Amino acid sequence: MRILSDCPSAAATLLPPGTAWRLVDAAALDPAEQALWRGLSRCGGVHVAELVAPVPLWQRLVVIADAERSQLDAIHDALAAGAPLAGPTACLALEGSGFHGQRRRPWATLPGNLFLVAALFPEAPAAALLPAVIALPAVALVDAVARLGGAARIKWVNDILLDGRKVAGVLSATQCRGSIMEAVVLGLGVNVGRAPDLTPTPFVPRSGSLHDAGVGASLREVLWAVLGALADRWRELLVAGPGSLVAAYRVAACVVGEEVRVWRGSVDSFGPMASWPPPLAAGVVEAIGDDLSLRIRGHDETLHDGRLAFESACRDAES
Repeated sequence: MRILSDCPSAAATLLPPGTAWRLVDAAALDPAEQALWRGLSRCGGVHVAELVAPVPLWQRLVVIADAERSQLDAIHDALAAGAPLAGPTACLALEGSGFHGQRRRPWATLPGNLFLVAALFPEAPAAALLPAVIALPAVALVDAVARLGGAARIKWVNDILLDGRKVAGVLSATQCRGSIMEAVVLGLGVNVGRAPDLTPTPFVPRSGSLHDAGVGASLREVLWAVLGALADRWRELLVAGPGSLVAAYRVAACVVGEEVRVWRGSVDSFGPMASWPPPLAAGVVEAIGDDLSLRIRGHDETLHDGRLAFESACRDAES
């Protein structure tokens, strides 16, 4: 496994003891790594280390001290521009700016939390893989938290809750050639030691961190637990097909049987809740479909997108 970093001292705290570094000119990297590095860092010099991967699968780990933009956007843009990136690659920012969640909602980047992007290359039919690719990072985070001693759940579509508080969020982006999915880029943000100070909304009434919930893992432990869970679930997807991963998503989801309201994704742009338009649907969630769509009792159409709030959170906001 190759490690590339602009902050070897900080990166060393995440790696096995005694990792040896050498400084190389970015222009001396192979074309794939040059494209990756240029998308993530402005440094002309790269600190490189080689080690036996603590988690099989991953070929590269890039550790950046302070990312100037979303790493997910940087990698996705590089792939769209034809960058020859290949091989399972993980990128970690210790801090950064311009990070975002769904629909470009800002994601706070407090030091000590996890800001991870993973690139994988399936070269497989996109239609069959898409639901599993959306489920992959959420299920992997639930697995990772379980390995660290916690019990997280998934709030449809991509929020991770622990003790009822949002501790993490995920994103999935794909790069396709015709009907073939060439690349998957996953973004995973986890509040490890600190929760951002957010204004409560029906969608996120409370935020939290792993430490708040009694999961006292270090950033290093969280990083390798997440990379291990991603690797395991990725191999499961390639061997067993998407059905297994979607089934795991259903098991980890916390919305079936709950009373909810679902709005269009941009509803919070309308200001206070009293000014929001009516929800797309409201009622008890009956099931999550094979395509991760939501079926709500009394509604003929399933929901493929939207922002979900539990009815209890909506009533609290209205009172």
